[in-house]
Amino acid sequence: ADGRAVGYWYLVGGGACLLFTWLCSTVAGAMFAAAIPSPAALGMDFAFTAAFIAVARSLWRGFDDLLPWVCSVVLVIVLTRGGFLDSAWALVAGGIGGSVIAALYGGNANPDKRPNPDQRRPESATEQNNE
Repeated sequence: ADGRAVGYWYLVGGGACLLFTWLCSTVAGAMFAAAIPSPAALGMDFAFTAAFIAVARSLWRGFDDLLPWVCSVVLVIVLTRGGFLDSAWALVAGGIGGSVIAALYGGNANPDKRPNPDQRRPESATEQNNE
């Protein structure tokens, strides 16, 4: 928008484009998933697990994340092994449970522990002193 104020219809149009893209991607994904008779036969069952591990690793921010992550895993194991919920719903419950624990106990959400985006990097300060 080049610094100009955007109007209502601009935002509605942008939202409609995002909705259309989301719906098309969802339909394509559902059709692709239905076309695969058995993901395990093609070795794709491990590919999904590997993709999950890669995403989870990128979300790990340090030791402060341990409590919510462990609580999520324990909750999912208890719900699935105990026969309380289907595995898909147990994963949703684990995500919600971990989010609640993270919100209650802070973790990296503590403002004192967050990096200051205005803080200059040491090499930038050195370059500024040399000018």
